[in-house]
Amino acid sequence: MNYTIKQIEDAIILALAPVATSQGGVVKTLGSYEGQFEETVDAVNQLISICPAVLVTYLGSAFTPAGAPLFDRVLRFALLHASSNLRSETKRRQDGYAMLDTTKALLNNKTLGLDVTPLLIERESIIATSRKLTIFSAEYKTSFLEDAGAY
Repeated sequence: MNYTIKQIEDAIILALAPVATSQGGVVKTLGSYEGQFEETVDAVNQLISICPAVLVTYLGSAFTPAGAPLFDRVLRFALLHASSNLRSETKRRQDGYAMLDTTKALLNNKTLGLDVTPLLIERESIIATSRKLTIFSAEYKTSFLEDAGAY
């Protein structure tokens, strides 16, 4: 079965629902990432206002022929974990680590109820840090057999 990027991203966000404050978790903002991290004061302050946050973004796909018209489509997503603590850099990092561990427990080796390979974590890294904000990335991949003849 073919899936759109949005369908898989939505499934990731749904699987992360337990981390949202509305479900008793600690993440104030959970959703799709739609922008660029900027170093302007206004942009940093706006990002701080939504923290702690986990934002999902699509990184890209690779296609390998699997017998026409089929392709093995490997999709990669990044989860951006943003934390803010104006008084303690240590607390900000620890909050980020906790979010990384929690989201990994919810996603790694899970199919999200879709006919895809289980999500696998590939990399965790720091994206940005400042006196107010720390952002970690966790990159995941999944794949499915895509029928190019269906388009």
